[in-house]
Amino acid sequence: MIATLLMAGGSKSDPILAEMDIETKSLIKIHGKEMVRYVAEALAQSGQAGRVLIIGLDQERVPELLDALPQAEFLPDQGGLVANVLAGMERMLGEGRVLMCSADIPLITGETIRGFLRECAPLDADVYYPVVEQSVMEARFPQSQRTFVPLREGRFAGGDMAIVNPQAVMANRDLLTKLVQARKHPLALVRAFGPGLIVRFLTRTLSLPEA
Repeated sequence: MIATLLMAGGSKSDPILAEMDIETKSLIKIHGKEMVRYVAEALAQSGQAGRVLIIGLDQERVPELLDALPQAEFLPDQGGLVANVLAGMERMLGEGRVLMCSADIPLITGETIRGFLRECAPLDADVYYPVVEQSVMEARFPQSQRTFVPLREGRFAGGDMAIVNPQAVMANRDLLTKLVQARKHPLALVRAFGPGLIVRFLTRTLSLPEA
């Protein structure tokens, strides 16, 4: 079992939100059900979710979330992704590792979550992050329009989950802010770790393990 942070807040500037008269992407409905509910059900089906903190929604907004995750706690949106992450991690400081999961990935399954946790065992690193190669992603989802980072072995996109040590996150707030701000810009991500990697990144000699 692993403590879980379900990130259900987010930017309110997306024009689709105003058009649909909702406040966050996690509330967009697919077949009559909010995206966040698909993710909550997958977490429940995984059998791995221990303590759960849902950030960015009030309990009254989607009360059905408690049907899937009766142990869930709720924390209002803190005004941005970094603020939400930090607020959640502060609440989770007593946990060894925390699974962070985006609330706008309705195709996720319980087996996806279990598989990720198996790959990351024994959870002794500070950060685990899934990546997928471009041809694999586009074979399944040809119109995904993900941000792909060019590396020596190919082009890779990041996943929408991570496992982190909350103490490490809280000790590196400035770096977290830089990474979140640069998450859609691969060169800016590399620059955040110092100039030594920039040339290797630009010449595509930076390997996946090094990255």
